[in-house]
Amino acid sequence: VAYLRAQGERRAIAIDSERQRLIVGDPRELVSFINLKRAYSDYLTEPSGDAARLLQKRLWPNIRREAEIAKVDLLKTVMPRVRDRSWFAASRRQTALQIGTTDPRILDELLPPYELLNDELGVHLAVELSTAIVDLGSDRLAHWGVTLQEAMDQATRNLKQRSSRAFELRSPGLFVSPWRDEFDASRMMLVDLFESLDVKGTPVVVAAANDTLFVTGSNDPEGLVALARAAEAAMAQNNAQSGVAFILNQGVWQAWLPPREHPAW
Repeated sequence: VAYLRAQGERRAIAIDSERQRLIVGDPRELVSFINLKRAYSDYLTEPSGDAARLLQKRLWPNIRREAEIAKVDLLKTVMPRVRDRSWFAASRRQTALQIGTTDPRILDELLPPYELLNDELGVHLAVELSTAIVDLGSDRLAHWGVTLQEAMDQATRNLKQRSSRAFELRSPGLFVSPWRDEFDASRMMLVDLFESLDVKGTPVVVAAANDTLFVTGSNDPEGLVALARAAEAAMAQNNAQSGVAFILNQGVWQAWLPPREHPAW
């Protein structure tokens, strides 16, 4: 509560002990729910001394200041995040269990809205702060008067502006993303990056983690085997995201497997 007040939050703040959350705002209007159980779980796993990062990550999206950030400044910080669609479903189930309700209005406010990239992946929005990357909820977008599509278009432009570096050659036929900025997987949205990449055949990718994107060519047996091994190793890490391979087909990423007799199958 002290952090919220120090950051300029002037609305009423009530403690809901039964559901372990804060209710910020007038109940007769759209309020913000801050899940204390989820925040406490994060606190237990945060590195020592990172309390400021945790508070900013968990509480910033819910703060309503008397003097808000200008819309134009906000849009400069918005970025897209590509996730496996199972992440969105799992987050919704976990949040419902944590707050003790399946009310879609409450869940929609707490969780970030997203668009589909394909049948396997979705894209949501996040804002880069000084100490954390924070997901943007629908209530925050509505408060700022920004539509999801408007913010997504700007986020894609922001992503493109910081994507000038070339992919790195990790091994013969296998490339890896060079950015390591938590938005590497999101570069799948920038298909031009892949159409100009020197691979054998059509680009094939695995978005193994937010900061790891592997690329090879569909006609490169050695590259595909290297891709499978690299993806398998990456999926064993704590920040693993998706082990699905995608091939670029007329500007759209489609789930793909080589023929069953292929050594990389």
